[in-house]
Amino acid sequence: MRMPRRVCMGLCLSLLSFPFCGCKNESAPAVKPSAKTESKEAPANTTVKSETPSTTKDDSTAPTKLVASAEAILGSPELTAGISGEGPLTADQINDWLEQPEVHTPLEIVLPMGLMTGSSQVQGIADNLMTRAKIELGRQLYFDTRLSADNTISCASCHDPAEGFAKHTQFGVGINGQMGGRNSPVSYNRILSGAQFWDGRAASLEAQAVGPIANPIEMGNTHEKVVETIAGISGYATQFRVIFGDEGVTIDNIGRAIATFERAIVTGPAPFDYYEAVRPFLVMKPDDLEELKTDDPETYA
Repeated sequence: MRMPRRVCMGLCLSLLSFPFCGCKNESAPAVKPSAKTESKEAPANTTVKSETPSTTKDDSTAPTKLVASAEAILGSPELTAGISGEGPLTADQINDWLEQPEVHTPLEIVLPMGLMTGSSQVQGIADNLMTRAKIELGRQLYFDTRLSADNTISCASCHDPAEGFAKHTQFGVGINGQMGGRNSPVSYNRILSGAQFWDGRAASLEAQAVGPIANPIEMGNTHEKVVETIAGISGYATQFRVIFGDEGVTIDNIGRAIATFERAIVTGPAPFDYYEAVRPFLVMKPDDLEELKTDDPETYA
């Protein structure tokens, strides 16, 4: 079976630190490179040099082994690392990944420092539980140009990690160079918002995720056609079957997977957030500090 090239890239933005590892070609999910590295080559032949730490040759094709934990801090590299390694992604690697019970465990989401005060505003996870397997599937779809009618546009085309999960243009650009009517909003911190798009016309992140697919200016596809395309790619078909059961590939499940990945994208702590965390100790009286040292040495340290 002809399998894809997998692309790995590490991103470190001023507000985001988010690693990606994915795959490309006609038999398995693809990862689209950032707009800055995109070429006119077919997706199967486009590669991006890895900026993440490399593994030894003996381990390069081994599946990622996870530590069993239901708690996950959004923005943690391990949460979005997905299927590890470089080179062709095989059916065995996909199966090995899916056979790990940990990737199917519903996650207890913890927001990072700086966003914790917004925990009560978390949206959507009660109806669409987050798992590592679903995050990884959504990540693959997010970067896959095969969602579009002419195989040129992915979610990342207008919401590029290299450009802050947005686009440094006045308006988004879709298939055939068509210009949209609004600036591309950022994809991060969407776990804290309900209605989506600038006008709030999508009631959920799941609805937003599949909207551009059928938009004639953006991806110019149909939901029926994209379901047919994704279902015909063996790597995707396997993942959808394991993650969603008998439903398999449906437009709703495509939306659920992409939305799950997008909810995992959050901003990291700013210097001010660290300052706010230690500020109470900076203003404590010496006697109170000594008492803290005695009563709670771990916090004092």
